[in-house]
Amino acid sequence: MFCTVLLRSYVSQLEPGQIFTTSQILNLGTRTAVDQAVSSMIGNHMIIRLADGVFARMPDSPRDYSAEEIVQKKAEFQSKKSFAYGSTLTTQFDLTDYNKRFAPTLTEKKLSTNRSSSKIQTMAGTVEWRCTSGRKEQLADSKAGEIVYALWHLGQSQCTDEVVFKALSKLKREELHHALNSAHLMPNWLRIKIRYLTGNIWRIQASSRTKQNHGESMAPENST
Repeated sequence: MFCTVLLRSYVSQLEPGQIFTTSQILNLGTRTAVDQAVSSMIGNHMIIRLADGVFARMPDSPRDYSAEEIVQKKAEFQSKKSFAYGSTLTTQFDLTDYNKRFAPTLTEKKLSTNRSSSKIQTMAGTVEWRCTSGRKEQLADSKAGEIVYALWHLGQSQCTDEVVFKALSKLKREELHHALNSAHLMPNWLRIKIRYLTGNIWRIQASSRTKQNHGESMAPENST
């Protein structure tokens, strides 16, 4: 009973719809008491269960929680890093036209993780955590790294010069530098291709800037 009082006090301090996890309330009593208090508050429509160990204060109005949002919160309190899966990134950066074999998986909810693979059942659907190499985990911290990860996911046979050029063209100059500085994380075939095509992109960008500056210098001054 006392645990239920403590849990109600805790939940009352949350914003309507705010997510919390079991890890955040285990200090309110024994595990059995916490589970019973949670069950009671779910029954009283004070909180809702989003997934195993993930809950939210009842929102003031209907709200949709994404499966990714729920899983990210679960990962946060498990000290588990969760980041975009390769096929998600190929879609995000519009590279899927070049790799039709990924098309059937575009509706699947997948995330990469630095821990063991597992599946999470949420009220918004199932999310699969896929264990990913440490090198890919390091790439996930920037846009440049995510593009490298997406190309790596496509594989050597799918990464033609056209595909890699299209992907790298989405990056600014400093981001291209970041991609090159991540060369030690890439497989050798991708490292070679990115180094070669980055030089081509820089030459095109430099030529474009030169033409733009030349056009500005040639523009007539407005008469007054």
